[in-house]
Amino acid sequence: MHLEYRKKPYSILAYEALFRQLKPGYRNNEFINIGYLKESAGYRGERDVDYKLSLYPLNNCLVIQGLRLRNGPHYFQIDTLILTPSFFQILEIKNIKGILEYDSDFNQLIQRVGTEVKGIKNPIFQAEAQQRNLESFLQSMKIFAIPIEYLVVISDPRTVLKCKQQNQEVFNKMIHAESIPIFLDKAVNQHQKEILTKTRLKKICNYFLKNHIPHLPHLLKKHNLNEQHLIKGIPCPGCQHSPMERAHHTWTCVKCSTSSKNAHERLIFDYFLLNKNTITNKECRNLLQTPSVKVAYRILNSMGLSHSGEKKGRKYHSPSLEDYPQDSLFPLGIQSNSIW
Repeated sequence: MHLEYRKKPYSILAYEALFRQLKPGYRNNEFINIGYLKESAGYRGERDVDYKLSLYPLNNCLVIQGLRLRNGPHYFQIDTLILTPSFFQILEIKNIKGILEYDSDFNQLIQRVGTEVKGIKNPIFQAEAQQRNLESFLQSMKIFAIPIEYLVVISDPRTVLKCKQQNQEVFNKMIHAESIPIFLDKAVNQHQKEILTKTRLKKICNYFLKNHIPHLPHLLKKHNLNEQHLIKGIPCPGCQHSPMERAHHTWTCVKCSTSSKNAHERLIFDYFLLNKNTITNKECRNLLQTPSVKVAYRILNSMGLSHSGEKKGRKYHSPSLEDYPQDSLFPLGIQSNSIW
């Protein structure tokens, strides 16, 4: 099965931008670190499942990752959606550690890690809700006959799965990633009649992608942060002193003499991730701590950003998710071992 490389979602890119732009004294905030760890764990789990799924020999299918659609006034998101001519398969992926025990009497999932015991959101109910939302979305497309299956996939092989009542239905809906081939085989054997042509399947896939609306987190608001918590200007990649100063088309650190011609790009990308999806010349000057209208104009135009409006009213627009840099580039003191 062919899968595209799963890009980091906006939630992770935004957290990485936040760590880069926060003043050092605020980077160890517990709630910010917990939020980032949670998002990163989910992404790692999805990547692990992607690898196992890529080994499954099903060629006449299409796979969409991280699909988020609007159904009436609400949105629903599917971690992985497999489209075949005979059925659609939803994968709700969870990267949860410890012992997971499902209580069918109370429809509750209980997590045990060491001596800590807590109830967590029922992932089977989540997957069922996605199934209903997808059915409703397809009905709005005048598609009624395609079966929709769902599975809750636990990505960590060390996680122990139990069901208090030994309910077989639970074991058929919540599985380890290693069991994906077995359950996909069952679905393929159960749904052998082709309902959709390859052309129709491709059109449906394209329609899903056209209507995909990525979730844009507002981390500054979520964590009650404002400009006083953020670095002013471009931080030096060598020593973190800010702002770097620009002369002769080059940014230079006045403290350690590190220089860069494109140090502004990461900061502008981070602005899009943390603030809003447009930037003006004035906002760019304030961001980069440069007084020159011409410098800001040249910088923004050199980045190939789409724009709208003219003169003082011109706004430059953020790139699509696929065009954001995927490398983390954490500032000094925020290395991977301190976050993970």
